Amino acid sequence: MLRQVQVDQRAVSRTAQEFGFSRPSFDQAEFTFEQGGLSGLLPQKRGPRNGYKLTPEVMEFVAEQKTLEPSLSFAQLAELVQHNSHMKVHPRSVERQLLREKNSDRFAARLPCRTAGERWIDCRVRRAAASDPERAAGTRVGVIHATRHEGKKS
Repeated sequence: MLRQVQVDQRAVSRTAQEFGFSRPSFDQAEFTFEQGGLSGLLPQKRGPRNGYKLTPEVMEFVAEQKTLEPSLSFAQLAELVQHNSHMKVHPRSVERQLLREKNSDRFAARLPCRTAGERWIDCRVRRAAASDPERAAGTRVGVIHATRHEGKKS
């Protein structure tokens, strides 16, 4: 439909009608195509994309409570959030956000790099445990473990 209007120079109203669309629907499809290309025309997932209640400040409070009392359940953490910030949060939301933060920390340590031979490898920094005395003293300790990527070529 978009191609017929743009390439074949056909009338917008008539083309939209032939395809069973209204003129406003055509305009919306054209705008979406201009913004996102062909993939922009695919149906998108509706609803919020991420949690808006669990702000960094709230998650900092949750992490603080979790370190003070590691045996707290997610339901108890959600209850503490409700008492502290006067906002009701589902325990599963707290659990998912903690998991997201844990995974983002894990992937932040992955660094793509190259060897002297210019082959792509995957460098992972494995940090020492928090109980390590050198780490507690502020010294950054880590071991680099590298595995070769087969798919990337330069």
